[in-house]
Amino acid sequence: MDLSRRDLQRSPGFLRIRDFPGRAGRASDLSAAAPSAAAGSSAAAGSSAAAGSGAAAGTSAAAGNGAAAGTSAARTYVTVRGALVALFALCLVTCLIATWRQFDLLAGLAYVAGSLAAPAVVRREAQLQVVIAPPVVYLLAVLVTQVLTAQGSSAHGSLLSVIEGTLLMLAATAPWLFAGATGCIAVAMFRGLPDCLRQFRAGFRAERKSGTWHRAAGS
Repeated sequence: MDLSRRDLQRSPGFLRIRDFPGRAGRASDLSAAAPSAAAGSSAAAGSSAAAGSGAAAGTSAAAGNGAAAGTSAARTYVTVRGALVALFALCLVTCLIATWRQFDLLAGLAYVAGSLAAPAVVRREAQLQVVIAPPVVYLLAVLVTQVLTAQGSSAHGSLLSVIEGTLLMLAATAPWLFAGATGCIAVAMFRGLPDCLRQFRAGFRAERKSGTWHRAAGS
């Protein structure tokens, strides 16, 4: 039953066994080439992904910078009327509480805070109105407070109570009124009050000249 070497070499099984190492070598070459190709593909994909991420990050950063610049350039301001209405509401509420609790310090502090905030939230062209208005607004708030809390059985008694209460409250908060007016002028000077004064003087002179010319022409 022994087979000769030549018979073994001619047998199909031997040929398959003999050819197996070559096929295995080619398979190993293919398997070795596949990881390198996969590595190259992954490297290329990583580079493209990194480039895409960098481009996206640059685009988002540029968009963020543009949005920030647009926000800073398009800053919104409160109108003069809105600022004065808010100041009146603040002074009225605090004056009512101060009268009810006998705590005039609260009204003075609220006036100072409102006087400092008003020039900071309006436009630069409206600083002159904001500087002039806060004392008048506070006086109106005090008058309304005294009218609402007046004590007296007759109209004459109520009027005297309103006058007395107004004078007493103004006297109690006089230091805070001075501090608020000073702070308001300081903030307005920083925000462009001198320019507003120059424009006001220039407009007033132009109106005077035009009025003089019209009078001379009419005569």
